[in-house]
Amino acid sequence: MSASTARPMGHARTPTMTSISSQISTTKRSAPIQSSSAVEESLRTFKLLEALRAGDHAALTTIVHTSYSAHQGSHPTIPVAPSSPASMDGSPRQSSTPLHLAVQCASTGTVEFLLSLATLDVNARDASGNTALHLAAKSNRADVVRILLEEKDVNDVMVNNEGKTPEQMCPKGSEVAQMLEGG
Repeated sequence: MSASTARPMGHARTPTMTSISSQISTTKRSAPIQSSSAVEESLRTFKLLEALRAGDHAALTTIVHTSYSAHQGSHPTIPVAPSSPASMDGSPRQSSTPLHLAVQCASTGTVEFLLSLATLDVNARDASGNTALHLAAKSNRADVVRILLEEKDVNDVMVNNEGKTPEQMCPKGSEVAQMLEGG
C-alpha cells in the first residue's frame, strides 16, 4: 500500500456514527427493561460481593442486617433472577444467601465472620438445592469446608436437587473428600 492510500492505524475498523446509532437503537428495542427493584437487588448483590472480596466486616454487617434481613425476614437471601432456568420450570423461586457467595470467593476469616452473625442459616439452599457446604466442596475449598463442618447445625449429608451430597460434589481423593468421609 502506498503512503498516500494508507489509513492511519486504528481507523480501519472505526465504526461510523450511523452504525453506532443503529446499534444503540437496536439495543434499546431488544433490551428488556428491568424494574427498579431488580436493579436495587443487583446493586445489593454487587455491594455484597465487593464487601466479601475485600473482607469488609463493617460493610457486611450493614448489608446483612439491613438490606437482606429487612427484605427477607430472619434469613438473608439473594433473589434468583427471573430469567434463571431454575425458576422457569414453575417451581417456587429459591435464593442464595451471603454465605453461598462467601464460601466461593471470600477469605476464611470473612466466612467465619459471616457464620458469627446469628441471622445466617448454614443449611440454607440455593436455587440448585446446594448448601454452602456443597459449594465449598465443589470449589475444593478445604479451609472453608473445615470451618463449616465445625458448625453445630451443619448437615453434611443433605442432598441437592440432583440428589448429591457435598461429598459427591468434591474432587475424588481430595483433602475435602477425606474430611467429608470423616477420615
